[in-house]
Amino acid sequence: MENKVMDMADYVKYIDESNVKLEDKFLLEGEPSCYVGTKRRKGQKGVGMAVMALRNLTTQVNEGPLQISQDQMFVEVFGLEHHGRDRGYGAGVTHTKLWGSSSFRMHDLKKQLQESKHKYLESEHKRLETDAELKEEVKHLKSMLERQAIQMAEQRRHFEEQQASQMAKQRAHYDNTMMQMLSYITSQSTQSSSDH
Repeated sequence: MENKVMDMADYVKYIDESNVKLEDKFLLEGEPSCYVGTKRRKGQKGVGMAVMALRNLTTQVNEGPLQISQDQMFVEVFGLEHHGRDRGYGAGVTHTKLWGSSSFRMHDLKKQLQESKHKYLESEHKRLETDAELKEEVKHLKSMLERQAIQMAEQRRHFEEQQASQMAKQRAHYDNTMMQMLSYITSQSTQSSSDH
């Protein structure tokens, strides 16, 4: 066949016309593959077998007799992770290329930790300063209130003394006026008795 791009209908027609076995035409039931007869070792069915195995495990888990996680199912079908590789990212992608060196990450994490500690210490220092300022303000207000209370008590005592002094003066004036009136009345009464 020539090198040209085929749509799905042309591909299916090509597969039907070629001498490819039926089991190789469809790796999964009802799903045609572009890689028929390639990317496989002798005796393996390629991706279709892996997908079928995953589907079987998923069915068993859903029906209940098998209880394993999705990660465990993946390992069961594809095997353990190869050292220095990250599965699912393609060939040549290593953990270091994908995530960076662990020493760099540790350095970044330590830097973030130091920054967060520094921010915490700054906020704690500001909080302590604010607490000290508030305590000083409360102390100042308390002393001001105490002075005002003393002044008010002094003013009240002074007012009461003035009131008492005025009352005493008024009483003395009243008593004096009464004495004068009594003396006047007595003198008038004595005079009127002597005139009679």
